[in-house]
Amino acid sequence: MLKIIENKSHALTHKIIHSGLLLISITIDHGEESKFSKLKCAPKLYFIIPRISYLLSLTDTIQDYYASIDKEFYNIIENTFSWFEHDGLIINSQFPVGILFDKYRKSNDSVLFNIKLVLRYNSSNKNNQRAPLFFKENSVFSNNLIKIITNNIKLSQTVMFGDCRKLQMMNKKDYDELFDSIYSLSKTTGEYEKIINRLFGSANEIYLNTKNIPVKIHIKNESFLRSFKKDINNQLFEIKDILNHLKFETNVCLDSNKVIFHGIALPLNTPLIFLTIFCPYIDGIVQLVIRD
Repeated sequence: MLKIIENKSHALTHKIIHSGLLLISITIDHGEESKFSKLKCAPKLYFIIPRISYLLSLTDTIQDYYASIDKEFYNIIENTFSWFEHDGLIINSQFPVGILFDKYRKSNDSVLFNIKLVLRYNSSNKNNQRAPLFFKENSVFSNNLIKIITNNIKLSQTVMFGDCRKLQMMNKKDYDELFDSIYSLSKTTGEYEKIINRLFGSANEIYLNTKNIPVKIHIKNESFLRSFKKDINNQLFEIKDILNHLKFETNVCLDSNKVIFHGIALPLNTPLIFLTIFCPYIDGIVQLVIRD
C-alpha cells in the first residue's frame, strides 16, 4: 500500500486519510555539493504509507524517483553517507514510521510528517560532526542495513500469536469504534473481550497461549525493550503498571506524560493484553511512545 504524490499535500494535511496511514513528505539536503545540482529543483516527494511500515522500506522507491531526475543518482549515493532527519534531529530508520510520527509530531490535528534525507560525500564530512555516526554500511541506502532490519523482523515474528495485522484492514468506522471503546473499558467489565470477539473472533487462544508480552517503550531519545506478564495475581497488567515499573529504572518524570499507541493517547487502565491482541507492529512487539 504505497502511493507517491507530488505537490498535492495541501488538500490532505489536515484530514484523516485513514487511521492506519500517514502522509510522509521527503526533501533532500545535499549541502553545497555541485554533483547534486540536478536535484536542487526536484519537487518534494510525498508518500501515503501504513504506520507499521519502516522508513527503510521506502529506499528503493526514493532511489528510483530521484534517478528519474538524475540518472547518476545511483552512482552518487554509493559515495555518500545518508540519514533521515526531522526538525534537525536524526531519526532512527529502524523504527516503524508510526513510532517516529508519534515521537516527533508537533500537532495532533495533522497526519503529515516532514522528513529530510541528508546526503553527504565522504570527502565533505571532515567538518561535519555527525559524520562519524554514519559509516557507509550504516547509510540508509546500504543493503547490509536493510538486510539486518529484515532479519530482525522475521525473527521477532515468533513472539506473537494470531494475525494481529488485521488492524490494518479495518475500515475507518470500525477503527474509530475500536479506539473509542478503549476510553470506556475497565478490566472488571469484560467489555473489551466483546469488542475483540466481534471484530476478530474468539481470542481465547491468545489469552491461553500468551504468557509474557514484549513491549518497547520510547521516551525522548531512549528506547527500552521489556517483557511483562499478562497478569499478576489474576489482575490484568495495565498501562499504569508499565509506568510504575519505568519510574524505578529511568530518570524521566512520567506523571504528566501521555502514553501514545498508534497515535492514540491511552487511558492508564488499558489492559496490556488488549494491545497485544489488536495492534502490535510488524515485528510483533507492542510499541508505546511516552511524551508530553
